[in-house]
This record gives sequence, C-alpha cells and structure tokens, in this order.
Amino acid sequence: MSAREVRLSNVGDTGRLTVSNVQIRTGDTVVTGDTLLFVESKEKVIRVSAEWAGVIDAVCVCDGSQVVIDSLLAIIRSTKSGF
Repeated sequence: MSAREVRLSNVGDTGRLTVSNVQIRTGDTVVTGDTLLFVESKEKVIRVSAEWAGVIDAVCVCDGSQVVIDSLLAIIRSTKSGF
C-alpha cells in the first residue's frame, strides 16, 4: 500500500491562506471527492477534496494554520493496490 501527499494546489492566490473547518482526522476513510478541509483568502473560500480513496495517515494542518501554494495538508494511504 502506498501513500500520497495532499498539497495545496494553485488557487489563484500567491499569499498566505488560512486553513478552516478541517473535516478529517488520522484514521478516517475517505473516497474520491470527499471534502477534507477548506482554505480561506480575503476574497474566497476554497474546498480541498480527496483526489484518491484511502485512509488518512496524517493531517498536517489544523484550523487557523497559515499555508501557501504547495503546502502539505494531509497524507492519504491507499487501501487498494494500483494506487
């Protein structure tokens, strides 16, 4: 079983963003499309969703964390082969 990093993609903001409403914990099972957390800029709120199904191995941020593009948000471990 392999793990993949969930990183903040380019959301059109180059400054710091604030993590809000983290909806996952280590050990949670997620499917593709599940909401993991939100990040906020001064103008918008961006939903970060799971791009893969698996189990949350690590949550690397918490509500109020400041992040930038490419920040590590979480790690998802596959429960299937071919991940």
